[in-house]
Amino acid sequence: MSVGVDVTVWRVVVVALATSAAPASAQWTLRGTGLVSILKHRVDAGYGVEPSSGVVGGSEVTVGAGDRVTVHLVAQAGSLKAQAPGAIARDVAEVAARLDAVTFSWLTLQVGAGHRTYSTLLARQAWSMITVGAEGRLAFSETGVSGTVRGAILPGVWVSGLDRPDLAFTGAAGMEYRPGHAVVALVYALERYRFPAGAGAERREQTAALTLKVGWSLH
Repeated sequence: MSVGVDVTVWRVVVVALATSAAPASAQWTLRGTGLVSILKHRVDAGYGVEPSSGVVGGSEVTVGAGDRVTVHLVAQAGSLKAQAPGAIARDVAEVAARLDAVTFSWLTLQVGAGHRTYSTLLARQAWSMITVGAEGRLAFSETGVSGTVRGAILPGVWVSGLDRPDLAFTGAAGMEYRPGHAVVALVYALERYRFPAGAGAERREQTAALTLKVGWSLH
């Protein structure tokens, strides 16, 4: 993957941050979160489904400016074991950044970028992605319990060795509990990609993750 692609991906986040900077008088919030995910990965390149799964761990740093602008930085990594004959075990590592802008108390607009690698004994594949989406939040009670639903399209996806997908989207749903400065959340997320057939068979790829998040906020 060229350096130019990486620069283009991260430039989106830099521009978004620059154009939505909060006033100096805004209250700042810093939160650190630990992440543990059960991740399932599926690839179908025309020769049958190749599933793999495993545990992925990582951390997230969240910086909030006032009540409306939040920046999320995530890093995670783990190993996925082959779950069927012909499937290949792989290591996965990812870094991502996302900007959240609250438009209503129940709706947040999101834009982000990420870089992911899949490493096997045979090769290493690099992914760079841009996401644009929104998250809805519904408070169930005044005790800090809420439900979340998120959806996004990926208008920019670059994968080494493959053409750009003609379909790429992600969605997630979860529950969150915020007792005081603590945050505990359980989220199920799904990503799907469809690559054009070209000279060979159509390729479909999917990741699904059930993630437990535990964090603490400082004001």
